[in-house]
Amino acid sequence: MASIVFGRRAVVLLAAAALVPAFATAVRAQEEAAEGGGNPLFNIDIGLGIWTIVVFLTLLWVLRRFAWRPILAALAAREERIEKAIADAARLRDQAAQLLEEHRKQLAEAREHAQQILAESRQAAERLRREMEDRAR
Repeated sequence: MASIVFGRRAVVLLAAAALVPAFATAVRAQEEAAEGGGNPLFNIDIGLGIWTIVVFLTLLWVLRRFAWRPILAALAAREERIEKAIADAARLRDQAAQLLEEHRKQLAEAREHAQQILAESRQAAERLRREMEDRAR
């Protein structure tokens, strides 16, 4: 079972990796805004950025605490169902191949039997023709 589990260190490293460029951009935007230039859309509030990070980390903690285990359990159950479906499909494919081979054998036997009946009928017809010719003579 392949599962993805993030430890505390991985979450902290991920958050730190996301924060460094965000703070650099925020500082640059603050400096440009202080100088009076720059686009107001790029003015970043540091306080808002910090609260966004706090909310994001809180969300990660809540997800880790309550949601990831059920999600991973559901994924594992789905993986088992898919593996079972694949195994069933392979089994059914093998059965279908076996039944097809049996059907082909039966069809060949039926053809042979039909050929025998035709040959016997021809022999009987030839015999009957000879008998009728003999009687006619």
